[in-house]
Amino acid sequence: LYGLDKKIAVENITAQNELQNKMYQDSLLSAEKNKNDRAVAEEKEKQNKIIFYSLGSGLLFLSYFVFQLYRTNIQRKKTNAIIVQQKDSLDQKQKEIIDSFNYARRIQYTLLAHESFLKQNLREHFVLFQPKDIVSGDFYWCTKKGNDFYLAICDCTGHGVPGAFMSLLNISFLNEAINEKNIAKPNSVLNYVREKLVQNMEGAQDGMDGTLIRFTDGKMQYASSHNKPLLIRNGEMKELSADKMPVGKGVKSDSFKLYEQEIIKNDLFYFYTDGYADQFGGEKGKK
Repeated sequence: LYGLDKKIAVENITAQNELQNKMYQDSLLSAEKNKNDRAVAEEKEKQNKIIFYSLGSGLLFLSYFVFQLYRTNIQRKKTNAIIVQQKDSLDQKQKEIIDSFNYARRIQYTLLAHESFLKQNLREHFVLFQPKDIVSGDFYWCTKKGNDFYLAICDCTGHGVPGAFMSLLNISFLNEAINEKNIAKPNSVLNYVREKLVQNMEGAQDGMDGTLIRFTDGKMQYASSHNKPLLIRNGEMKELSADKMPVGKGVKSDSFKLYEQEIIKNDLFYFYTDGYADQFGGEKGKK
């Protein structure tokens, strides 16, 4: 019995030790579990903070981006409105300028030789007049003085508006020389026009090149600056003479020469400015 009691006592102690050991192990597991739970909670809290700050930063950036888009859109609308306004203003100014050019063209055309007047004084003829701009520095002009018919084909200094102003000035000097000063010979008329240009242009080298023809008593007299008239007779072309100096201030100031040319039936005469000869074209793009 004593041995049995001892055995029972030992078993009780052993059971108690095992229980205590199990309780100790359970407490260790519980502590480890609590530690892990705290770590998980801390990590979750950290992740939640990251997500919160990320969302906050994203919303802040998105708000800034939307604001910039809105501001840019407002600025673009203002810029577009200014551009449209400027375009309308430019279109209006361009229209006014073109209208002024067209009106100047009407004035210039009234001073050119009218077709009805040409028909009354010339036989078969044609005029090729194609200004580079709306108004032209080239002009063709005619007048009649007694039984004499005068025809001028001239090219003034400059193009467009400056050339057109020069053409009006030169036409007025031609008209003044023939119809007011009663100068008859073409070379004397060009000398007069040159003198007036030098006086009025204050020494500037502005003037014109061209040919002035006088049809009188069945013959042709002419004076020419640079541009040589062409004669087609019996199918052959002959280049007539011209002086190599401008109607205006130049290196030479000699008197223009007076040329006379006999006219026979079926003669063809061509008078031109360098605006025709100076056109570029052909395979090599040359004059």
